[in-house]
Amino acid sequence: MTVPNKRVAVLSPVAWRTPPRQYGAWETVASNIAEGLVSGGWDVTLFATRDSVTRAHVHAVVDRGYEEDPAIDPKVVEQPSHLRSLRARG
Repeated sequence: MTVPNKRVAVLSPVAWRTPPRQYGAWETVASNIAEGLVSGGWDVTLFATRDSVTRAHVHAVVDRGYEEDPAIDPKVVEQPSHLRSLRARG
C-alpha cells in the first residue's frame, strides 16, 4: 500500500553503506527510518551510497562509503555533492 502523494527523503551519511556492514550508528538509524516508512506505504528516497541495501529508492553520489574506499575524499562527497544532490531533487 502506498500513501498517495506522501514522499519523503532520508539523508544518510556516506561514510559507510546503509545499513552498515559493521560499524555505522547513523547509517543504521537512517536505514531503520527508511525501511519503516516504506513499510508504512511512503514513497521514500534514501540519499546514501550506491551499495546501500534498502526497499526505498536510492540516490547516490558515491558507489561506496569513504571509510571503505580511501580514494574518496570525504570533504568532497559529504558536504557539497551529497547535500547539493538532496537540494536538487527537492
